[in-house]
Amino acid sequence: MNRSHGRKAAEPKTERERTPAGMPAGESPAASPLSGGPFDPDATLRGEGLLRSILQAAPTGIGVVKNRIIEWTNGQISGITGYTPEELKGKSARILYPSDEEFDRVGRIQNADVRSKGTGSIVTVWQSKDRRLVDILLSSTPIDPGDLSAGVVFTALDVTEQMKARDELRRSEEKYRALFENAVMGIFQSTLEGRFLRVNPATAKMCGFDSPEEMIVSITDIASQHYVDPAERDLFIRAVESQGFVRNFEHRTYRKDGSVFWVSVNARAVRDRRGRITHYEGTHEDIQARKEAEEALRASEERFMKVFQSNPIPMTIATLEEGRILDVNDRAVELSGYSREELIGRTSVEIGLWARPEERDRLIAQLRKDGSLRDGLAHFRTRAGKVAPALWSADRIRLGDREVILTTIHDISKQVEDQEKLRESEAKYRLLAENVTDVIWTADMNLAFTYVSPSSERVFGWTPSEWMSMPLQNFLTPTALETVKRLLGEEAGGAGPARNGKPRAVTTELEVYRKDGSTGWYEVSAQVIRGEDGAPLSIIGVTRDIADRKHAEAQKALLELQLRQAQKMEAVGTLAGGIAHDFNNILFAVIGYAELCLQDAADDESRWNLSQILSACNRAKTLVSRILAFSRQVEQERRPLDVVPLAKEAVKFLRSSLPVTIDLHLDVPAANSVILADATQIHQVLMNLCTNAAHAMRASGGRLAIRIDNASPPPGLVPGGEGARAAGFLRLTVSDTGHGIEPAHIDRIFDPFFTTKAPGEGTGLGLSVVYGIVKALGGAVRVDSTPGRGSAFEIYLPSAADRGLEPETPAAPIPRGSEHVLFVDDEGHLVEVMEQVLSALGYRVTTVRESRHALRLFRENPESFDIVITDMTMPDMTGAELAREILRFRPGTPIILCTGYSELINEEQALRMGIRRFLMKPLFMGDVAREIRTVLDADGGRTAA
Repeated sequence: MNRSHGRKAAEPKTERERTPAGMPAGESPAASPLSGGPFDPDATLRGEGLLRSILQAAPTGIGVVKNRIIEWTNGQISGITGYTPEELKGKSARILYPSDEEFDRVGRIQNADVRSKGTGSIVTVWQSKDRRLVDILLSSTPIDPGDLSAGVVFTALDVTEQMKARDELRRSEEKYRALFENAVMGIFQSTLEGRFLRVNPATAKMCGFDSPEEMIVSITDIASQHYVDPAERDLFIRAVESQGFVRNFEHRTYRKDGSVFWVSVNARAVRDRRGRITHYEGTHEDIQARKEAEEALRASEERFMKVFQSNPIPMTIATLEEGRILDVNDRAVELSGYSREELIGRTSVEIGLWARPEERDRLIAQLRKDGSLRDGLAHFRTRAGKVAPALWSADRIRLGDREVILTTIHDISKQVEDQEKLRESEAKYRLLAENVTDVIWTADMNLAFTYVSPSSERVFGWTPSEWMSMPLQNFLTPTALETVKRLLGEEAGGAGPARNGKPRAVTTELEVYRKDGSTGWYEVSAQVIRGEDGAPLSIIGVTRDIADRKHAEAQKALLELQLRQAQKMEAVGTLAGGIAHDFNNILFAVIGYAELCLQDAADDESRWNLSQILSACNRAKTLVSRILAFSRQVEQERRPLDVVPLAKEAVKFLRSSLPVTIDLHLDVPAANSVILADATQIHQVLMNLCTNAAHAMRASGGRLAIRIDNASPPPGLVPGGEGARAAGFLRLTVSDTGHGIEPAHIDRIFDPFFTTKAPGEGTGLGLSVVYGIVKALGGAVRVDSTPGRGSAFEIYLPSAADRGLEPETPAAPIPRGSEHVLFVDDEGHLVEVMEQVLSALGYRVTTVRESRHALRLFRENPESFDIVITDMTMPDMTGAELAREILRFRPGTPIILCTGYSELINEEQALRMGIRRFLMKPLFMGDVAREIRTVLDADGGRTAA
């Protein structure tokens, strides 16, 4: 309200002109506002000029309005708006605003603030002369607080950049919050004392908590509640504090339920302006699956090396870049003629294994391109200089952290070489599969596609337009379609996290039809897009081809099954060795007692019966030796061998195990059936071929025929065998009338682990073993098969007619003696029978059942014993340990070591120890007598006192 200053209240007011500062014109104050002294007109003029200069020089826009009409503005207002003071003076302040609404809003708010608080400030928007919008901090103060109609002084500050910075900060914080909340990787902040400040939902889910808040409240001491080993928390803190960050810090941590898993942490220390650490922040990544995969890989590599070393097929491991040999198995050493030491560490080119080095370049290029190679043609040179064609197969595999190539080598004939050339020619025109890429798509809630990326045609064969024009059931198998409908119902209906409006991706594996009618497995990850009210609007997803992963999983399962079968075979071999040991001891006793009875028997019938017992024991001894050879417990020795008796023995065994629906027939028209081989090897060949033939006829029965004759191999099948006379080779044919072999499989039947049998029915090693044995004997294998009509395997082996069978030596008189024998064995019946046998031969005998007792007896009177005969496998002290102690006490003591079976020592090791003879049980009386005599006579016939 305007004051009257002493005039009557009823005196009418008159509008008076005021200065820019708000002072009425013509009014003379008692004192100058600048000097405070008596009024001086010149001084007043100077003060007003100074004030005007100050207002014009101020960095802030300043102006005066009266009833929202602009009366005066300084130069800064012109700089902000682009209008000159003359253009603004007398104009409505509306000229500065982009809209009536903003103009009214500012007037309403400013008027209310000025009336209530005496001044007012507001952020508004002005529009400059060139239509540019400017953010303004507008402050207003009345010239006369008691009379608002006197006008208002306002200040205008351009805050456009500040507003932009504030908006940018707000948007940045929103982005960080969205990233923090929706990141699939765990994110955390923690204090130095060991409490979580913040964790995102991914971290809480990873650790088994329902929400980040629950995790923060539950874990009050990270070292003891989050870390499995609190010492690892100390390592983390020291690493962060020393270098400011950690990368890939791995440790074990607890879930809410107490289970343990591995995480990898990337973190940094956050410091204040003074450089002091305020907290830690970083990311968590669940690496439990990777850790488990690393452990599985290590175990897999150990199993691989066992199979590698024991494989009968030549195999090598070499670097991919140089071809430097890292390891070879025994068969590769045998094939090349070089020692292991000469091969390992050198490249195959340096050694000269490649007769044609350009072949290696071609095969390695193909291996690099395809990742694996099957039956590549090459020529290798042995140490002796022999050049031969070979089928070279290779795979790129990982051992530890390096990629290497695993190769297998098959020596082949010219015929196979020609077939390989044909296969290479055909391979030039084989189409490569298109690169698989992800397919991105969108669909409406009725599962009709609204967008499909062009990659769909490469992945499925369907074009995007075909996807969008046909119903979903045209693409999905019935089972996959039901899965999609169920998942969509759960998501669209608000099941699970979608009920709270939080989007989530659902991932599943579906079987999808390709355009060519085939199906494939694909991983589909999809998310329902919702409106602000939570209603489902559409679906977005990504589809990825996982055929390779599915195949790898199937291959892994198959390899594990094959490994378990191989381990079973290894266990059978171990069991056979144990049984052989006990059985040989039993045979030893039976032979001893039978021979003692034979010496005392007077009537012919008793002597004949006893001789039959001894003959049976001899056959049993041979059988045990074959079992040990089959289980690889004894060395196999090649000698002239008549195949016919061995085949007849195999037929007897097979007849008892084959079903009655299979007719087994043996035909032996061979004029000469002697070859140079080991009986166990030929037995393996026969049994593997006959077992495979029987398996092919198990459903419908049929005829299994074995034929042994003399025939020349077809030209090119056996190197050097062309034109050979029929008697130069023995042909062993095993044929069946089963289901036959598919043409696509015929070239792979001899590959290790290749099999068409169902899981649990075979490891795929049988035919590769046959192939390896036949090739090692200098022979060849020929296969003739027609699907639905059966198969025939022809084995060609070089004849040994010129060697003939080893003649049987006439039985020599059993030598006798009178020396003192110390006999040691833990088997009571063996001790008893050997005491009688040795006494019957004229020797003085001391028998002992405990090896340590025997050692005490010997030490008490070492010169009283002429020879020591000891068993190998005994409790407390083995025969080898007993022999070592005896020889240490009395060097040169004649010792014979006997064993039914032992993995601890062989003949070569025994002889190096100083043991005179290493004998395998059981032994006949004549064998015992001759061995004792041989040892004693070689010692000069010394007799103990």
